[in-house]
Amino acid sequence: MKKILYALTAIVLLTTACSAPKTEDSQAGVYKMEKSVTNDGTKDTVENSPNQFKIYTATNYVFAKLNGDSTVSFGVGSYKKEGNVITETNLYSGSGNDTAASFTLNITKTETGYVQDIAALVMNGVTYKLNETYSKVTGGAASELDGLWKLSARMSIAGTDTTDILAKYSAVQYKVFQDGHFIWVNRAATDSTKTAFKNSFGYGTFTYANGVSTEVPSTSSYASIVGMNIKVKITLTGKNEYTQEIVDEAAKTTSIEKYTRL
Repeated sequence: MKKILYALTAIVLLTTACSAPKTEDSQAGVYKMEKSVTNDGTKDTVENSPNQFKIYTATNYVFAKLNGDSTVSFGVGSYKKEGNVITETNLYSGSGNDTAASFTLNITKTETGYVQDIAALVMNGVTYKLNETYSKVTGGAASELDGLWKLSARMSIAGTDTTDILAKYSAVQYKVFQDGHFIWVNRAATDSTKTAFKNSFGYGTFTYANGVSTEVPSTSSYASIVGMNIKVKITLTGKNEYTQEIVDEAAKTTSIEKYTRL
C-alpha cells in the first residue's frame, strides 16, 4: 500500500511540475554601457565608453545617455525576459514617443555583465543592427523606493510665488531607484510656445534613511550638480505614492514633486 501511495505522490508531483507556468527571469540591476557597435548594412560605427546607463527593476527599465553634443537620449518601458531573450515595450522616450513599440534583445551573459544584440532596429527608415556591451555596477542596499515612478505634480516655490512646472513646461519626468542607484529623465518645453523641447537626466547613487534620500549624481546633463550630496525629504503615502522636497538654499527656492509608482 505504501509503495502505491509513494508512486501516486510521485506522479502528482511530476504532473504539477510539468504543468506549472514557466517562470520569467529578471534582469534587475544597474548597468553601464562599455561599447556600442551600430551597423547600417554597409559599415560598423563603433563607440567606446559611451556615457550611457541602464537600470532594470523586476519589471521595468530606464536608460539614459549623455551624447557628445550634450544632448540627452533616454527610454522608459517594461520588459519580459525568457531565457536569453528580453522583450522591451516602450512607455516613453526622449523623442516624446509614448507608443507601445516593442524591441527584441538577444542577451549573452558575460563575467562582468552582458552583451545585447538587436537584429533589426528601424530609425528614420533605415534598418540597423545594434550590439551593445554592458558591465554590471555593484549594487547597494535595497529600499522601499526601489521601482519605477512617474512625476505627477511639481511645484517650484520662491518666496510667495508658486509655479506649476508641469503645466508651464509640459514636462514629463520618470525616476527609477534600484539597488542604491537612481536615474531620473525629463523632457520639457524650452519656451512658452511649447514647440521646442529639451531632455535632461541624472544618474548616481543614493542612500535612504529616516525619510531622507541622499542622492549623489555621478553623471548628469546639469554638470553643476555632479558630485553634490543632495538631500531629498521623502514622504511616502502607502507603497505607490510619495512626495519629495528639495530646498535650494543658494537660490532660495523649494521644489516639491509628487510621484506615482508604475
